Amino acid sequence: MAMNNTNSYHTRSLHEQYNNKINNYCSKPRQDFNMLGLNPFQPLKSFRIGEINRFATMQHLLSFVEQIDKTKTFSIDTERHPQLGMVTLIKIELIQVEQKESIVLCFELLHLPFAGTPLFLIVGLLLNKIFHPSKRIFVWSNDNKEALQTFVLYKYLAKSTLGDTNIIILQLPFKQWYNKTFKHHEKCHVTSVINHDAYCCICPYRPYKNLNNQWALEKAINHVFQEFIRQPNGNYIDHRQNFIYSVYRCLAISKLLMVVELDWTLDQLHQFKKFHQGKI
Repeated sequence: MAMNNTNSYHTRSLHEQYNNKINNYCSKPRQDFNMLGLNPFQPLKSFRIGEINRFATMQHLLSFVEQIDKTKTFSIDTERHPQLGMVTLIKIELIQVEQKESIVLCFELLHLPFAGTPLFLIVGLLLNKIFHPSKRIFVWSNDNKEALQTFVLYKYLAKSTLGDTNIIILQLPFKQWYNKTFKHHEKCHVTSVINHDAYCCICPYRPYKNLNNQWALEKAINHVFQEFIRQPNGNYIDHRQNFIYSVYRCLAISKLLMVVELDWTLDQLHQFKKFHQGKI
């Protein structure tokens, strides 16, 4: 008996979805519209926050030593004061694939222990274990990397220690992966065999048209996972919401690192989203 096509269901791959959207886009006059249906950011796993400040107990700080020793890869995000430009918060995620829960250490630069105190020495111990030549440190941008000099300024790390650490800026490897994976559409003015950005590109899923443009972290999450990281509301009273936003940026680096290091294809990305987000 012939199959009734009206009763069959086809799960479209991510590639097919994009092609469908691009065909619709390219057949219309150029206009601004949001082709991405964005969902709230979803970390790879549940997480707990370890606040590092002068109000922490020695037991609290020492509880992270063993986990840091077991961890080989870390992601780091930094935050600056919006007006003064000084580094106020540095978040470090311990990337442990085998663990069900992630740990994010939040170093509150304006409230760290005073020099010479036992807590100061313990914080220095934690940081020297993280910034070790045998470890890999991933940051998103060069500004994030430069912000780590604050640990040297505050005497938690020696300049040589930071210099010997394997700090990798993810921004460029991500751009290379994205342009290779999300090729120019056949109706674009740029041929699909060319991976780099171009001014004449009309692909809406490739938001950067200048070869020298660098991806913003939030925009990378928008376009790869169709998720958004909710911005702080500017109300400093809502400390928890602002803190979660800040931690999410660190977790977002780890999520993007996963697809870059594993060199995922569109189909692999589609399968991940289908399983974790219920998307088709």
